[in-house]
Amino acid sequence: MFVHILPNLFSIIVISLAIDIGALILSEAALSFLGLGIKPPTPSWGNMLTGAQTYFTRGVHLGSFPV
Repeated sequence: MFVHILPNLFSIIVISLAIDIGALILSEAALSFLGLGIKPPTPSWGNMLTGAQTYFTRGVHLGSFPV
């Protein structure tokens, strides 16, 4: 069963995870807007992107590939 069913479920699982990640980012943004989000010492995607804005002018590769 794993040989026939699992390869067909792989694409569905990948698409479902991609949609869920987007929903999680929106949820975190909404909570942060209301003041209930993650506080600045704790890393989150928004906090990391805000801190990385200084590196965007130095080179695109610094924002795309972490060092």
